[in-house]
Amino acid sequence: MSNFEIYAQSIDDATLTINTITEDSNFPLTNMQDRNKNTVFKAGNANTSGYIEIDLGSNRTIDYIVLGNHNYTSTSVGIKVSRCVDSDGNFTPEGFVLGNGGYHDYVSGNSGIWFETLTSNASQYWRIYLEAMGAATYQQIGTIFMGTQWNWAHEPELTLLEDSGYNVTLNESAGGSRYSQIANTTVRRIWNIPLEYIIAAEKIKHETFRDQIFPDSRGGLSRYPYYWSDDNGTTLYYSRYRGSLHLEQQAYQVWKANHVFVEEL
Repeated sequence: MSNFEIYAQSIDDATLTINTITEDSNFPLTNMQDRNKNTVFKAGNANTSGYIEIDLGSNRTIDYIVLGNHNYTSTSVGIKVSRCVDSDGNFTPEGFVLGNGGYHDYVSGNSGIWFETLTSNASQYWRIYLEAMGAATYQQIGTIFMGTQWNWAHEPELTLLEDSGYNVTLNESAGGSRYSQIANTTVRRIWNIPLEYIIAAEKIKHETFRDQIFPDSRGGLSRYPYYWSDDNGTTLYYSRYRGSLHLEQQAYQVWKANHVFVEEL
Protein backbone atom coordinates (compact mmCIF):
# COMPACT_ATOMS: atom_id res chain seq x y z
CA MET A 1 0.00 0.00 0.00
CA SER A 2 1.00 3.59 -0.58
CA ASN A 3 1.46 6.41 1.92
CA PHE A 4 -0.75 8.53 -0.38
CA GLU A 5 -4.38 8.83 0.68
CA ILE A 6 -7.17 10.87 -0.94
CA TYR A 7 -10.19 12.25 0.94
CA ALA A 8 -12.53 13.56 -1.77
CA GLN A 9 -16.08 13.05 -0.49
CA SER A 10 -17.77 16.04 1.12
CA ILE A 11 -21.34 16.97 2.11
CA ASP A 12 -22.13 19.11 -0.95
CA ASP A 13 -25.68 17.80 -1.50
CA ALA A 14 -26.54 16.80 2.06
CA THR A 15 -29.37 18.23 4.18
CA LEU A 16 -28.04 19.84 7.36
CA THR A 17 -29.82 20.65 10.61
CA ILE A 18 -28.50 21.73 14.00
CA ASN A 19 -29.63 21.18 17.55
CA THR A 20 -29.03 23.60 20.48
CA ILE A 21 -26.29 25.40 18.54
CA THR A 22 -27.71 28.15 16.33
CA GLU A 23 -26.31 29.61 13.13
CA ASP A 24 -25.14 33.16 12.56
CA SER A 25 -27.29 34.59 9.76
CA ASN A 26 -24.16 35.95 8.08
CA PHE A 27 -22.36 32.60 8.30
CA PRO A 28 -25.09 29.97 7.78
CA LEU A 29 -24.85 26.21 8.09
CA THR A 30 -24.86 25.79 4.30
CA ASN A 31 -21.46 27.53 4.09
CA MET A 32 -19.93 24.18 5.02
CA GLN A 33 -21.29 22.79 1.73
CA ASP A 34 -19.18 25.27 -0.22
CA ARG A 35 -15.78 23.60 -0.52
CA ASN A 36 -14.06 26.97 -0.36
CA LYS A 37 -12.53 26.48 3.07
CA ASN A 38 -12.72 30.22 3.75
CA THR A 39 -16.52 30.21 3.47
CA VAL A 40 -17.34 29.24 7.03
CA PHE A 41 -20.22 28.38 9.32
CA LYS A 42 -20.25 30.28 12.61
CA ALA A 43 -22.45 29.59 15.60
CA GLY A 44 -24.91 32.30 16.58
CA ASN A 45 -24.69 31.43 20.27
CA ALA A 46 -21.37 31.29 22.07
CA ASN A 47 -20.10 28.54 24.34
CA THR A 48 -22.91 26.08 23.53
CA SER A 49 -22.80 22.33 23.02
CA GLY A 50 -24.98 20.64 20.43
CA TYR A 51 -24.82 18.69 17.21
CA ILE A 52 -24.97 19.00 13.44
CA GLU A 53 -27.15 16.35 11.80
CA ILE A 54 -26.25 15.34 8.25
CA ASP A 55 -28.65 13.59 5.87
CA LEU A 56 -26.54 12.37 2.94
CA GLY A 57 -29.60 11.37 0.90
CA SER A 58 -28.53 7.73 0.69
CA ASN A 59 -26.26 5.31 2.48
CA ARG A 60 -22.57 6.21 2.35
CA THR A 61 -19.71 4.23 3.82
CA ILE A 62 -17.70 6.47 6.15
CA ASP A 63 -14.18 5.67 7.36
CA TYR A 64 -12.84 9.21 7.83
CA ILE A 65 -13.98 12.70 8.76
CA VAL A 66 -12.23 16.01 8.17
CA LEU A 67 -13.25 19.36 9.63
CA GLY A 68 -11.47 22.09 7.70
CA ASN A 69 -10.71 25.64 8.87
CA HIS A 70 -12.21 25.11 12.33
CA ASN A 71 -11.36 27.03 15.50
CA TYR A 72 -11.48 24.15 17.99
CA THR A 73 -8.01 24.70 19.37
CA SER A 74 -8.38 23.71 23.02
CA THR A 75 -7.33 20.21 24.06
CA SER A 76 -10.18 20.29 26.58
CA VAL A 77 -12.80 20.53 23.82
CA GLY A 78 -14.04 17.45 22.00
CA ILE A 79 -16.14 16.10 19.17
CA LYS A 80 -18.04 12.84 18.86
CA VAL A 81 -19.64 11.27 15.78
CA SER A 82 -22.60 8.92 15.52
CA ARG A 83 -24.82 7.34 12.90
CA CYS A 84 -28.45 6.24 12.74
CA VAL A 85 -28.07 2.47 12.87
CA ASP A 86 -31.41 1.49 11.27
CA SER A 87 -31.38 4.35 8.72
CA ASP A 88 -34.84 5.69 9.61
CA GLY A 89 -33.44 9.08 10.68
CA ASN A 90 -34.59 8.82 14.30
CA PHE A 91 -31.24 7.79 15.83
CA THR A 92 -32.87 5.07 17.89
CA PRO A 93 -30.66 3.12 18.02
CA GLU A 94 -27.72 5.48 17.70
CA GLY A 95 -24.26 4.07 17.05
CA PHE A 96 -21.22 6.09 18.07
CA VAL A 97 -18.20 5.68 15.80
CA LEU A 98 -16.10 8.29 17.61
CA GLY A 99 -16.47 8.96 21.32
CA ASN A 100 -19.67 7.68 22.94
CA GLY A 101 -22.81 8.96 24.64
CA GLY A 102 -20.85 10.71 27.39
CA TYR A 103 -17.37 11.09 25.97
CA HIS A 104 -16.00 13.47 23.33
CA ASP A 105 -12.81 12.72 21.43
CA TYR A 106 -10.35 15.58 21.91
CA VAL A 107 -9.68 17.73 18.89
CA SER A 108 -6.23 17.46 17.38
CA GLY A 109 -4.66 18.51 14.09
CA ASN A 110 -2.81 21.44 12.61
CA SER A 111 -3.66 24.66 10.79
CA GLY A 112 -7.35 24.31 11.62
CA ILE A 113 -7.65 20.79 10.16
CA TRP A 114 -9.16 18.07 12.34
CA PHE A 115 -8.88 14.58 10.87
CA GLU A 116 -9.95 11.22 12.23
CA THR A 117 -10.21 7.75 10.76
CA LEU A 118 -13.26 5.80 11.87
CA THR A 119 -14.42 2.21 11.92
CA SER A 120 -16.02 1.76 8.50
CA ASN A 121 -19.83 2.01 8.66
CA ALA A 122 -22.55 2.77 6.13
CA SER A 123 -25.48 5.04 6.93
CA GLN A 124 -27.53 7.86 5.46
CA TYR A 125 -27.87 9.86 8.69
CA TRP A 126 -24.94 11.11 10.79
CA ARG A 127 -24.44 13.45 13.74
CA ILE A 128 -21.37 15.46 14.72
CA TYR A 129 -21.54 16.51 18.36
CA LEU A 130 -19.61 19.68 19.24
CA GLU A 131 -18.63 20.30 22.84
CA ALA A 132 -18.87 23.88 24.15
CA MET A 133 -15.56 25.68 23.69
CA GLY A 134 -15.71 27.88 26.78
CA ALA A 135 -14.74 31.54 27.30
CA ALA A 136 -17.73 32.67 25.19
CA THR A 137 -16.03 31.46 22.00
CA TYR A 138 -18.12 31.04 18.86
CA GLN A 139 -17.70 27.77 16.96
CA GLN A 140 -16.44 27.95 13.37
CA ILE A 141 -16.14 25.24 10.70
CA GLY A 142 -15.23 25.78 7.04
CA THR A 143 -15.72 22.33 5.50
CA ILE A 144 -16.86 18.85 6.45
CA PHE A 145 -15.51 15.91 4.47
CA MET A 146 -16.68 12.40 5.24
CA GLY A 147 -16.61 9.26 3.14
CA THR A 148 -14.32 6.43 2.06
CA GLN A 149 -10.63 7.24 1.80
CA TRP A 150 -8.63 6.04 -1.18
CA ASN A 151 -5.18 4.65 -0.59
CA TRP A 152 -3.17 4.11 -3.79
CA ALA A 153 -2.09 0.53 -4.37
CA HIS A 154 1.59 1.53 -4.45
CA GLU A 155 3.86 4.56 -4.20
CA PRO A 156 4.30 6.93 -7.17
CA GLU A 157 7.46 6.92 -9.27
CA LEU A 158 10.62 8.46 -7.82
CA THR A 159 10.46 11.45 -10.19
CA LEU A 160 7.87 13.21 -8.02
CA LEU A 161 8.12 16.95 -8.68
CA GLU A 162 7.00 19.80 -6.41
CA ASP A 163 6.79 23.26 -7.99
CA SER A 164 5.97 26.49 -6.22
CA GLY A 165 5.35 30.08 -7.26
CA TYR A 166 3.03 33.07 -7.28
CA ASN A 167 0.04 34.20 -9.34
CA VAL A 168 1.50 37.04 -11.42
CA THR A 169 -0.40 39.12 -14.00
CA LEU A 170 1.78 40.74 -16.67
CA ASN A 171 0.60 43.40 -19.11
CA GLU A 172 2.58 45.00 -21.91
CA SER A 173 2.02 48.39 -23.54
CA ALA A 174 2.14 49.05 -27.29
CA GLY A 175 5.59 50.54 -26.79
CA GLY A 176 6.90 47.38 -25.16
CA SER A 177 6.88 48.45 -21.51
CA ARG A 178 5.77 45.77 -19.12
CA TYR A 179 3.66 46.22 -15.99
CA SER A 180 3.01 43.45 -13.50
CA GLN A 181 1.06 42.81 -10.35
CA ILE A 182 0.82 39.89 -7.98
CA ALA A 183 -2.48 38.53 -6.75
CA ASN A 184 -1.07 37.55 -3.35
CA THR A 185 2.24 36.82 -1.72
CA THR A 186 1.41 33.33 -0.51
CA VAL A 187 3.43 30.60 -2.20
CA ARG A 188 1.20 28.14 -4.04
CA ARG A 189 2.59 24.60 -4.37
CA ILE A 190 2.02 22.30 -7.34
CA TRP A 191 2.71 18.56 -7.18
CA ASN A 192 3.37 16.48 -10.32
CA ILE A 193 2.81 12.86 -9.34
CA PRO A 194 3.56 10.12 -11.91
CA LEU A 195 1.88 6.80 -11.18
CA GLU A 196 2.50 3.63 -13.18
CA TYR A 197 1.29 0.01 -13.24
CA ILE A 198 -2.33 0.90 -12.50
CA ILE A 199 -4.29 -2.36 -12.71
CA ALA A 200 -7.93 -2.57 -13.78
CA ALA A 201 -9.33 -2.57 -10.21
CA GLU A 202 -7.28 0.53 -9.36
CA LYS A 203 -8.30 2.21 -12.64
CA ILE A 204 -11.93 2.03 -11.47
CA LYS A 205 -10.93 3.88 -8.28
CA HIS A 206 -9.27 6.61 -10.37
CA GLU A 207 -12.51 7.02 -12.28
CA THR A 208 -14.52 7.16 -9.04
CA PHE A 209 -12.20 9.93 -7.81
CA ARG A 210 -12.74 11.72 -11.14
CA ASP A 211 -16.50 11.69 -10.61
CA GLN A 212 -16.13 13.08 -7.07
CA ILE A 213 -14.11 16.18 -8.04
CA PHE A 214 -15.07 16.88 -11.71
CA PRO A 215 -11.70 17.53 -13.42
CA ASP A 216 -11.67 20.09 -16.25
CA SER A 217 -11.27 18.43 -19.66
CA ARG A 218 -9.96 21.74 -21.06
CA GLY A 219 -6.89 21.68 -18.84
CA GLY A 220 -8.07 23.93 -16.01
CA LEU A 221 -8.66 23.13 -12.36
CA SER A 222 -11.25 20.69 -11.02
CA ARG A 223 -14.62 21.96 -9.86
CA TYR A 224 -14.08 20.61 -6.36
CA PRO A 225 -10.99 20.66 -4.13
CA TYR A 226 -10.15 17.72 -1.89
CA TYR A 227 -7.86 16.77 0.99
CA TRP A 228 -4.96 14.39 0.48
CA SER A 229 -1.91 13.15 2.34
CA ASP A 230 1.46 11.68 1.40
CA ASP A 231 2.15 10.28 4.88
CA ASN A 232 -0.96 8.24 5.75
CA GLY A 233 -2.94 11.18 7.09
CA THR A 234 -0.34 12.78 9.36
CA THR A 235 -0.12 15.86 7.11
CA LEU A 236 -3.12 16.99 5.05
CA TYR A 237 -3.04 19.22 1.97
CA TYR A 238 -5.99 20.90 0.25
CA SER A 239 -5.78 20.92 -3.54
CA ARG A 240 -7.55 20.98 -6.88
CA TYR A 241 -6.77 18.67 -9.77
CA ARG A 242 -5.31 20.24 -12.93
CA GLY A 243 -6.48 18.92 -16.29
CA SER A 244 -8.45 15.81 -17.09
CA LEU A 245 -7.78 12.34 -15.76
CA HIS A 246 -5.49 10.95 -18.48
CA LEU A 247 -4.94 7.20 -18.24
CA GLU A 248 -2.46 5.81 -20.77
CA GLN A 249 -2.32 2.07 -21.35
CA GLN A 250 1.26 0.82 -20.98
CA ALA A 251 0.56 -2.93 -21.15
CA TYR A 252 -2.43 -5.24 -21.28
CA GLN A 253 -4.89 -4.02 -18.62
CA VAL A 254 -2.20 -1.83 -17.07
CA TRP A 255 -2.24 1.98 -17.20
CA LYS A 256 -0.19 4.97 -16.13
CA ALA A 257 -1.16 8.54 -15.27
CA ASN A 258 0.39 11.81 -14.20
CA HIS A 259 -1.58 13.60 -11.49
CA VAL A 260 -1.16 17.34 -11.03
CA PHE A 261 -2.38 18.66 -7.65
CA VAL A 262 -2.54 22.45 -7.22
CA GLU A 263 -2.65 23.80 -3.68
CA GLU A 264 -5.84 25.54 -2.58
CA LEU A 265 -5.21 28.54 -0.33
